Amino acid sequence: MANQQGLWLTIRELVFFGWIVAAIRLLLDFTVQEWSMYFGVYYMMPLAYLYYGLTRKWDHLSWKGLAWAIVGVTFFVWFLPNLISYTTAYFAGLEHGRF
Repeated sequence: MANQQGLWLTIRELVFFGWIVAAIRLLLDFTVQEWSMYFGVYYMMPLAYLYYGLTRKWDHLSWKGLAWAIVGVTFFVWFLPNLISYTTAYFAGLEHGRF
């Protein structure tokens, strides 16, 4: 895990999965608000991490590399989608649910 390209190659599948989950959650927030609380990255990403553990996909990482992978996934999967979601909701004037 010597460079950013290696980090991206390590986390890209999880990031794409997280983005799909976040997009579905955002769609649910705008269409069926009462269902959106039952679906999201807080429920789906632990399952993805469990899958990665069981299939030993990150066994090649050192502890430092694992920490950087978690930080990278957290930034791309939690921070960016929440920034988009909350900013969109603010400018759309939404005041329901998590907004």
